[in-house]
Amino acid sequence: MDFKKLLYKDYEELVIKNDKLENEYRRLKYEYNLLVSQNKNLRKEELELKELAKQRDNKIKELEFEVDRLKALLNIDGTNHGIPTSQTPINKKKVIPNTREKSNLPKGGQKGHKKNKLEKFKEEEITEYIDHSMEKCPCCSCADIKKTGEVIEKDELDYKIVVVKRRNRYNEYECKNCGKKFHEKIPNNLKEENQYGPQVQALELTLMNQANVTMNKAQKITYGLTNGEIDLSEGYIAKLQKRAAKRLEGFMTEMYKEIIKQKLLYWDDTVIMVDTKRSCLRFYGTDKLAMYKAHERKDKGGLDEDNILNVLDKETIVEHDHNKVNYNEEYNYNNAECNRHLISDLKKVIDNLNHKSRVLQL
Repeated sequence: MDFKKLLYKDYEELVIKNDKLENEYRRLKYEYNLLVSQNKNLRKEELELKELAKQRDNKIKELEFEVDRLKALLNIDGTNHGIPTSQTPINKKKVIPNTREKSNLPKGGQKGHKKNKLEKFKEEEITEYIDHSMEKCPCCSCADIKKTGEVIEKDELDYKIVVVKRRNRYNEYECKNCGKKFHEKIPNNLKEENQYGPQVQALELTLMNQANVTMNKAQKITYGLTNGEIDLSEGYIAKLQKRAAKRLEGFMTEMYKEIIKQKLLYWDDTVIMVDTKRSCLRFYGTDKLAMYKAHERKDKGGLDEDNILNVLDKETIVEHDHNKVNYNEEYNYNNAECNRHLISDLKKVIDNLNHKSRVLQL
């Protein structure tokens, strides 16, 4: 037996098998590399999908927050937010703050409650009599009637506006000794040939400052009350207000001294319109004192110009409606916030965030 031929034959078979194995190896290696590449692409797509999902979740949260915010805006009114009733949305009913609790009692005066009424005049109080007479019987129209002597009296309390056209006369004198001519000193309020009297001026100032009536309406009210006899100009009313304010300068100085001495001081401000522009009216005071200041802007500059908050010491408590400017490091007083506004803020949290109110047991 030829071993050499046998070995050679085995060698050729092994070469063929090796070639097949190498081809299989290259094929498997190619498939492996292909799978690795596909795996990388899939992982990349997975990361992209996760990022998209994250962005989608964030967008959903933003939209949910916006929905809640818009719902909260729709729920805002005077019970859960410090807005004036004048700014109540059109679709909502105005809520007038009222801390009184409802009861089952009927409206109006209660049974047994003393009725308040005008008492009959005393005889010496009567200033006018009006006799009411009849000429015939209301049943048969007969004119042959007579008085029985009985009189039914009904009193009436009223008033009337009487226009007074007053002329002040100052007699002139001549001294027999020196020949000098003179008269009683004429006061400044009578310096013109004709002027409006103190009652007219007092009425205009009362209408504007007590009833908050505008100048043009104050003019119309006076014109109507006097049947057109007194027809003031708005310019005169404006000057009258300015002149009255100037005469109060001494009083305002004393008021200022009292205000800064208070141990508990309240202050608040609101937006007003002056010459069609937004301005600021500010209040400082207590339950007995009230000082008002006006500024073109609602800012800290106006507060410093008032020179009240910045001169108070650490012993003073200032109560306000959560005005953030009060917590300025330049001010030394202690802050206190209005409970009515704190309750509104808590109510807003409950309404907007769906929290439930709880009573803490101390």
